[in-house]
Amino acid sequence: MDKAEEQQAYEACRTVSLSDSEYKPVSETDYQRAREELLERYKETQMGFELQLFKDRQQWVKEDALSEWFLATRERTAIFHQFNLTRENPNGQTVGMISQSLSIPRETISRLLSECHALKYIYRNKSIGFQRYYLPSEHLLKNGTWYAEYYVSQILSIERWPNREGFFNLKRVENATRETLAANMTHDHIVNNKSID
Repeated sequence: MDKAEEQQAYEACRTVSLSDSEYKPVSETDYQRAREELLERYKETQMGFELQLFKDRQQWVKEDALSEWFLATRERTAIFHQFNLTRENPNGQTVGMISQSLSIPRETISRLLSECHALKYIYRNKSIGFQRYYLPSEHLLKNGTWYAEYYVSQILSIERWPNREGFFNLKRVENATRETLAANMTHDHIVNNKSID
């Protein structure tokens, strides 16, 4: 391709690009109709995803005693997640720390951690000054790592589904618009205050 042909191809692309990117506003009614349709499609896929998680958890409970114990209640599941925060809590966690973090009464946490300790899913930190701290067992941590891998694999397997992608893209635009509007309002407020001064 010579220089003239390259320039001609560039001009053709530029014209198409400018035309295609021209902003064409839609009515509020059309926007809401399109939004409701995208949201409904997304909701269907999300509920299906949550049901698959439920079915998978039922299987984990059958196969693994630790999963059975931690998945029995929401509080136990929250404790499982809490004990996997090892970078934040390298020395372990006390009853009080977990109670405060999860907003669950101290008595309830104390009872649950005693059960968990008896089952050997957590153990006491024997280091000086940390004897009141509980540490997660290797089994607990391996389950946490496995769950993180599982969850990402599930998300990646469905993130490009057309019925999900449309609503994700819409939310990105809405969020970006809100951030821009908020920034503009802050800027206008600062400018107005300076003009008053």
